[in-house]
Amino acid sequence: MKDCTSLPPHTSLMRAAISRAVPACRGPRARRLCATVLALLSPCLLAPLPCQAVVVGGRITDAASGAPLLAAVFAGDAAFDLSTATDSDGRYRFDLPTDDPWNDHVYFRAQASGYVVANGQLPQDSTTLDFALQRGGTISGSVFVAGTPTKQPMVDTFVQVFDASTLHYVTTTFTDAKGHFETDTIAPGQYAVCDMDFFDHYRNVCYGGEPLPVTGTISEFAPVTVAAGHVTDGIGFLVQPGAKITAILHDAYLGGLVAGAEAQVRIYSDAGALVGDMGGFTSSDGALVLDGLPGGDYYLSTGAFPDPYATNTYYPETLYQGGECTPVCPFGGSTRVHLPDQGTLQLDFDLFPGRVVRGRVTDAASGAGVPGITVQAGEFCYPNVHCISATATTDADGNYVLAHIVGDNGVYVATHQNPGWHDEVWPHIPCGTAADCLFGGSGGLIPFGAPHQVVGGIDFALEQFMDGIFRANFE
Repeated sequence: MKDCTSLPPHTSLMRAAISRAVPACRGPRARRLCATVLALLSPCLLAPLPCQAVVVGGRITDAASGAPLLAAVFAGDAAFDLSTATDSDGRYRFDLPTDDPWNDHVYFRAQASGYVVANGQLPQDSTTLDFALQRGGTISGSVFVAGTPTKQPMVDTFVQVFDASTLHYVTTTFTDAKGHFETDTIAPGQYAVCDMDFFDHYRNVCYGGEPLPVTGTISEFAPVTVAAGHVTDGIGFLVQPGAKITAILHDAYLGGLVAGAEAQVRIYSDAGALVGDMGGFTSSDGALVLDGLPGGDYYLSTGAFPDPYATNTYYPETLYQGGECTPVCPFGGSTRVHLPDQGTLQLDFDLFPGRVVRGRVTDAASGAGVPGITVQAGEFCYPNVHCISATATTDADGNYVLAHIVGDNGVYVATHQNPGWHDEVWPHIPCGTAADCLFGGSGGLIPFGAPHQVVGGIDFALEQFMDGIFRANFE
């Protein structure tokens, strides 16, 4: 799909000049002058022709009466984002800067006050898209903290609305500074209205029901009826504090705390079924705090999942006082945790940093260890997608440790962009760029077996440069 907005501005100006010049080229002298001008402008004729903008329009009406509506209409995709308003007859028009408005990525949306927002796509080979909007209503209410005599409001908490019969998600809104909320306009019908904020300190609950279980499954609520043209108000919640877990993450191999990691805590039932999955970034002291949880007996696990855009992030999912979930969690050998209804529990998790490669980098001429050398591990994180999963720097004696390697399909190891040294991919194969070193096909793949496997002896002997020439050539 061409983007008509991407045509260089000078190209359209040049073409305009040519179109004006050609009709004036009458007579011998004029033809000679025009030939010179056109010769100068001719490169512009070779530029790709722009696509033609497509005119799209339609009419916005009331679904019940057919009357035209004053509405806002939006159209866009990744390359453009347009908006307009209907005229007195409910009509709108867009000059879309694309030659393919029927593409799945091009969206259209119409909204009018008091009506349900409608989304649509242009019918294939048509340039007309009409909307018949349904009149709807809203839900309003307040959320307060239970047990506070002054009715402490819940501020900026999520209130979510679900279809009462199917429990399909409908919309989300937020409470204001007074704990008040009001939804967008939704279709007439019956709904479950729930405080479903997994980031506050309180139990999730639906209007007219008890606090939700750790699964977040909605089973008990009082249906809220929405009528066209009306606000259903007075929907009030009292939320209760929940239990709190502070998970402290320790590195079981490298030592120290796992700080600043994007970690997950998963909660499993007695039967080993996954019933909760929450996460966040660990603090400087390796802590990840989760609260607003229901009490009960659970198996807990934590880990930090690999990031294809960052190195040294991976810690396999590991049960509390148990083994790794690779891929099945070994519940039989782990400790079940009792979480009190409104208590606080601190748990220490010992996490192994994936698979590990160790080695030493030396000067090929002297055999001495070389400090400050960057070493990287590369692997296929997705089919045909290369990732740098781990990076390390050699210590004063040239030793390095690469951890956080997933390594299910093996790993390549290479030194990387070290000024004054000629980089290698293991085993001792000279290479150029980082991509050539790790994924150029010349390196040796290091396979892994057990999840905690540590592979040692992956050593490098680097040649040193002298003014761009191998030092070895002069010795």
